[in-house]
Amino acid sequence: MTGRRVDLRKDSGDLREARAGELLLLSGPLLAARDAAQERLAGLVSAGGQPPFPLSGSVLFYMSPAPGRGGLAVSSAGPTTSARMDRHLAMLADLGVIATIGKGPRSAMAAKLCAERSMPYLAAVGGAGAFYARRITGCTVLCWEDLGPEAVHLLEVTDFPAFVGISSEGVSMFPASGGV
Repeated sequence: MTGRRVDLRKDSGDLREARAGELLLLSGPLLAARDAAQERLAGLVSAGGQPPFPLSGSVLFYMSPAPGRGGLAVSSAGPTTSARMDRHLAMLADLGVIATIGKGPRSAMAAKLCAERSMPYLAAVGGAGAFYARRITGCTVLCWEDLGPEAVHLLEVTDFPAFVGISSEGVSMFPASGGV
């Protein structure tokens, strides 16, 4: 697979410079959090609390991993629909998240926010959870274990493929998302 390699442990400039539709191969840490974890985080933040895990400088993947088998860290890591998470995107940006990864197009509001905050959205392919699992070399529960598979997980990935769905300038590879 060919694409531009991005080391997530280094400066986020590589993500901000990526163009809509470009294939990136990500290596380094990712946070995984989807619906339940984001709802809990939003409730905590709106009540004046602080996240119990670091978000600043992180890339957040909308996904809940299936437990690993056969020597794999996880057995499936399919992205979930990103548009459902749009209502929390501003909060994530305020908390320092530098990019998100998920499935499908996002709203025009999300594309505008990506541009305003220089926060690219990366698109993973739906239905490819087993493929993505082979790019994950480590997975630990980071917070809110009581949420089961929707707990916040810290992943370590190597050459994890993702397309730039919306660039940090707000240009979208999805015509319906209303990129700027």
